[in-house]
Amino acid sequence: MIHLWKKNVIPLIAFLLLLPLAGCFGRPGYETIVISGTESEQEISEPGSPFQVQTIFRLPDTLDNRTELLGWLNEEDLAGLLPDDGGQADEQGKRANLLQRLAPPYETPASLARAAEYAPGMLKLSTNGQWLAGLAGKELTLTAMENQDVRHIAVPLSPSQEISSRTLRWSANNRYVSFMALENGNNQAWIMVYDRMEGELQPIPIIKGNSVIKQPSSVLLSDDGNHALIDDGTKVFMAKRNETEFEVQYDHASGGADSVWVDDDRFLFLGQDGTLYQYDDRNRDLSILLEKVGLFRLSSDRKSIVYTQLDKESVFAGKLQGNNIIYPKSVYQGVIPDRLIWNRGGGALLIDGSKWYAPSDQSVPMPVPPESGEGQRQTLVVIFR
Repeated sequence: MIHLWKKNVIPLIAFLLLLPLAGCFGRPGYETIVISGTESEQEISEPGSPFQVQTIFRLPDTLDNRTELLGWLNEEDLAGLLPDDGGQADEQGKRANLLQRLAPPYETPASLARAAEYAPGMLKLSTNGQWLAGLAGKELTLTAMENQDVRHIAVPLSPSQEISSRTLRWSANNRYVSFMALENGNNQAWIMVYDRMEGELQPIPIIKGNSVIKQPSSVLLSDDGNHALIDDGTKVFMAKRNETEFEVQYDHASGGADSVWVDDDRFLFLGQDGTLYQYDDRNRDLSILLEKVGLFRLSSDRKSIVYTQLDKESVFAGKLQGNNIIYPKSVYQGVIPDRLIWNRGGGALLIDGSKWYAPSDQSVPMPVPPESGEGQRQTLVVIFR
């Protein structure tokens, strides 16, 4: 009897112990689909996180390394710029570029139009993907991406003024394009503001007080057009507009990364030591959000942030709430990006960079030599649920 009891009960106990595991195996969960990637490169998001990775597209190695990805045309498609090797050079020996569209799965670009050659940083796509601004010489061009109509705007420079800007910048609401100009002789700086709604380009002088703004610089306007952030590579300056001029109200040592407006009163910037700050002009409050940050980008709705940290080869995403970043989560690892670009709705992220390695005799990561087969350009699109 005892032998028969053991024979029947032991399998029953084993079956009952396995029931919870069977429930786990059958429970619907989450998945990460990696296309043309490797297992060591992916980061799986936890259920319940605001940033659950659904798909990671790795752009093919056949994509020309000279392709400059300008940003998102819409929620899914990317815009890229590639030199036109087959085109005819102009009288100065310059060749045009090919404007391209990359649609999922981002393997084969399609040509959209030809574009003139611009200096680095002087061709910028608006955050909504509808307008492409370019600056060459004393002319600003505005191209409608839908039909390729081009608007030519003369830059009103006097004989003593010259353009002195590191890059063009679009305001977050896609209304203003801004860049810097300098008055020769007296070092007077000007903010050149193109208002897309009014169709006018206006030079506005900067009252610096005791502040010293190095040139070239970049400048970003707030959505209301009445506040400006000026980055000269060593400092960030906040200026307010009072009718006919911008007056510097605040400055702080910065790490050279482009600062960004959270709203018309608050902005984020990176300190020289990698500290990510938020400044609120309403109460002149300076808050620390993160430390050891290498690169950061804010989403179009200013609610989500993506960033890298100096001691980690990972890309993190989080929610910006007040003076805090909540729900931080690693969404990709194995690459240190040069650029991070959110799509308009915040549901996808472009990561453009390369793999790195850390030599045993150095504490700072260095790029892998191309001949080793590593360190090549890595471009990815991360899609969130």
